[in-house]
Amino acid sequence: MAGEGSDSDAAGSGGIPVPRETPVARAPGRFIDRLLIALFLVAIVAPLVDGALRPSAERAMLAENRRPTPRPVLAFSSKSLKEYPGEFNRWYGDSFGLRDKLVRMHNVFKWYGFGVSPTSTLVLGKDDWVEFTWFNTIPVWRGIAGFEPAELESWRVLLEYRRDWLAKRGIGYIFALAPIKAEIYPERMPSRFDRVGPTRREQFFEYMSAHSDVEVIDFTTMLALERKNDGAGDDQVYYRLGVHWTDRGILTGYRELIRHLQKRFPEMQAWQRSDFELRPSPTKGDSWAWRLYMDDLLPQEPFDLVAIREKQAHQVPGTRTTDGNRRYDFVNQRTDLPVCMVLGDSFSEPMNEFLAENFSHEVGYRNVGFDAKTVAQDAPNVVIQLYNRPRVSDSAFLNLLERAKTELGPIEPLEKR
Repeated sequence: MAGEGSDSDAAGSGGIPVPRETPVARAPGRFIDRLLIALFLVAIVAPLVDGALRPSAERAMLAENRRPTPRPVLAFSSKSLKEYPGEFNRWYGDSFGLRDKLVRMHNVFKWYGFGVSPTSTLVLGKDDWVEFTWFNTIPVWRGIAGFEPAELESWRVLLEYRRDWLAKRGIGYIFALAPIKAEIYPERMPSRFDRVGPTRREQFFEYMSAHSDVEVIDFTTMLALERKNDGAGDDQVYYRLGVHWTDRGILTGYRELIRHLQKRFPEMQAWQRSDFELRPSPTKGDSWAWRLYMDDLLPQEPFDLVAIREKQAHQVPGTRTTDGNRRYDFVNQRTDLPVCMVLGDSFSEPMNEFLAENFSHEVGYRNVGFDAKTVAQDAPNVVIQLYNRPRVSDSAFLNLLERAKTELGPIEPLEKR
């Protein structure tokens, strides 16, 4: 009898040896393949699950300050069949599950991974400082997209026509520009943006000073001086994560406006810095962090100027808004004061509350044209146009005089003709 482990155990019935099977090691690649398949399935299913289970209100696009593309309706027509694929793509791109989470991941990766803005609307500077790119802002600031002489002359003609038209009706006129934040904090801009020439703002004021007597106000020098009073953190004259001026910047512009208005209204006095307390704001102010879905990663803690002196003016409830055009009404307890009308953009909106303390009635418009009907219905003693500098950069320069004549009509009042 053969003992254990004898060679006969490895032999077949015919005595032919049968080789033992060698265990084959499991390839590590199989585990990786299965893991990739699982992740791929999760990536496909997760948006569907999120879209089905998470309320649409939680996935809304309010942070992006726009409405999502509505779901298209397919009609059996050649036009509908042609346009439907593109409309469907736009709708699905705005509505699929986990969209907000994926957009946030994309933004965080670009902001912190590459140190660049995740949107073409902004340029990311130093210390989480952002600057707008709309209205050709960066080339204009660098001085590589300046005014042509004919464009500057067109602006002179336009503003003088408006000034003269108002003067014939006993109404004063001031045109004011607030600079972009890069002109007050140039060192915060990316180093790749070198300055090679004058900005359009600089060209505009130099030309108007040499060729016109229209009263134009440039806030840049005063804002640069106020910047020297910046405190710690976000105590600045412009919002770090936004594009607008803070309360300190607005107060600086307001006081400069009053200084010019005193030529027409000698008894007018501006509120002083001592009439306010600088307190931490209960809001985050003008910030793009929310729109980037990164408000928790990009905190902004601005300061507000809170009046410690009793205000005489109050805003009339029910601000009217039509097609993006806004009207602000302020009424003062003192009825013996003059009336002011402000036409402007988003930079002029917060100025209305400051100016209201110096006028019996202050009415402000955003994105409303300079036309005779608007002036007539409010009967102001003075009209102020206040814009951010890009407003000058983005205007169409052809036929500005004809535009003014169309909006206002002849300079001479009809009853005097």
